Amino acid sequence: MVFRTFVASQCGARLDSNVLTGGGTDDTAAIQGILDMASDPETGVRLIMDGAALITGLSVYSNTIIECRNPACGFYLADHSD
Repeated sequence: MVFRTFVASQCGARLDSNVLTGGGTDDTAAIQGILDMASDPETGVRLIMDGAALITGLSVYSNTIIECRNPACGFYLADHSD
């Protein structure tokens, strides 16, 4: 399988949230757009999170790798999201 690598901040994600307290811009659409590229079973996605993203929920395909390079990066699920 071929994996395509994407860096979240270079693909439209603002990454201005905090993984412990939240806040910031909702990055759900930008992150989901990257993850949806893994819907093709022949192509995987390697997403490098280089900051903290506020999200309302994501659909992740099995051929997806998500990497966080430091403790300040990752995801914060927005209040009242499921």
